[in-house]
Amino acid sequence: MRPRYDELSRTSGLFIEPDDAALRKNPLQGLWRGHMLAQSAVDAGIYDGGLFMLIAPRQNHDVQRAARAYTQRLATTDGKVAFLNVELEDAIDAIRTSGATDLATALHERYTDFGPVHDLVRQACLTTPRRTRPLRTTPRPANPPPRARRTPVAAAR
Repeated sequence: MRPRYDELSRTSGLFIEPDDAALRKNPLQGLWRGHMLAQSAVDAGIYDGGLFMLIAPRQNHDVQRAARAYTQRLATTDGKVAFLNVELEDAIDAIRTSGATDLATALHERYTDFGPVHDLVRQACLTTPRRTRPLRTTPRPANPPPRARRTPVAAAR
């Protein structure tokens, strides 16, 4: 990791513990770097202020868990680039409420409508023939005997 990241982490004022090792590892690393980039642009006077926003699907539990873990590491300071986690479904609803219904519908169909996937799975389950195998005529042994070990061909030479 570049020393500049450590320096930015300490000077940005964004983090409770700027040297936290978890910030430098996945899944928080990308959020940490992006947030510091946004803050450094504000600090350099390129922008007057900013908001670092993560938009991810509600059902993407890995991303939502990472967002919660990242939020817990943030210092609450005024004048800094704030972090906001927005669920994709809420963003689509806001777009629809603003009047852009065609865009909201297209985003919903592309990213959050799993109906077609469910239909395909249902169809596959109904049309895939089941493998038939004869029923066992005797009960399974409680402790089956161990299988004989096969010697790999290369090791037998």
